[in-house]
Amino acid sequence: MNRPLNLGCGLDVRPGYINVDLYPRAEGVQAVDIEQRGSLVPFAGSPRIVLQDVLEHVHDPHALLVRCYQALTPGGLLEIRGPHFTCRDVATDLTHRRGFSSESFLLLDGWEVVSCKIGFEWWHGWLGWVNLHPLMQRAYEATALRIFPAKHVRAILRKANVHVVRRLDR
Repeated sequence: MNRPLNLGCGLDVRPGYINVDLYPRAEGVQAVDIEQRGSLVPFAGSPRIVLQDVLEHVHDPHALLVRCYQALTPGGLLEIRGPHFTCRDVATDLTHRRGFSSESFLLLDGWEVVSCKIGFEWWHGWLGWVNLHPLMQRAYEATALRIFPAKHVRAILRKANVHVVRRLDR
């Protein structure tokens, strides 16, 4: 298996990817419950996995990250996008279980954070300076600046060449 995965793709079907969703609504999308143990085993050896607007919906995000880790090749990339904790959608979308911060993915075993960016709506674009340095991101998230809500967090994680030592996939 050398093709990248697009998990929970919805209608965002990507050419060249294996596109999967719990409820396929587009042609070429495979029905897979990514929250089930062993669900990603058939896709082992993937060089890249995309979780765009997915991780905030699952019951156990850590277990899903472990499954992604197991499905990726060494050095493979995991692209995550989810709502920032200040985003209005976290509170108004009943299917959202959580929001994320710029630090949400820093302490995961077996992953190297390649990049992490906070995204804003166009009318808060002037806040783009927060992505100049991780300390500026933390300053935004820890101060009254967050009264100007962010839209999402985008993180790219690389599978390190170490084993996940904490909690195993259930």
